[in-house]
Amino acid sequence: MDGLSNHLVPLGILCGAGVVVLAAAIEDVRHFRIPNAYCLALVLLFPLYVLVSPVPMEWWWNLAFAAALFAFGALAYRTGKFGGGDAKMLAAAGIWAGPSDIVAYLIITALAGGVVAMALVCMTVARTLWFPSAKTDAEPDKMEGKPELTPDFTFKTRIPYGVAIAAGASTVLAGLALSVLTAK
Repeated sequence: MDGLSNHLVPLGILCGAGVVVLAAAIEDVRHFRIPNAYCLALVLLFPLYVLVSPVPMEWWWNLAFAAALFAFGALAYRTGKFGGGDAKMLAAAGIWAGPSDIVAYLIITALAGGVVAMALVCMTVARTLWFPSAKTDAEPDKMEGKPELTPDFTFKTRIPYGVAIAAGASTVLAGLALSVLTAK
């Protein structure tokens, strides 16, 4: 095997991980839930990638970062800041980020989370201004998962943070693909 054919298997694994990340984001938007199967698939694809990658990896750092991200996610879940799926997805996607990628992964994930939150705030304010009866006529149980602007202008909603995690993970996966393509 030579040239690009050396890189097809690792690129295929990276594409598979990308599809899993995208599917998790879509599931989170649609149902505010990230199935364990997606997190497990990301974790199981990683050692396969390490074995076939033409780029040497210090994979133990990836495991250490994933463990730290899981601890952070568990704490965020315990305090009600994250959903359980978000905590697991943050670590499962974070396993792909090594020492050179972890900062970018966290910054892009945080920025994308801010964009998602701001989009929800804007949609809520617009809905409140243009359809004022919609927020008062609906029963609370029918508002489950939908943004709500309270009278004191605090914002209460569930945010599909899987979208932000997918943005950070996609960046890392794209960087890994680039490194595979440029490897000799």
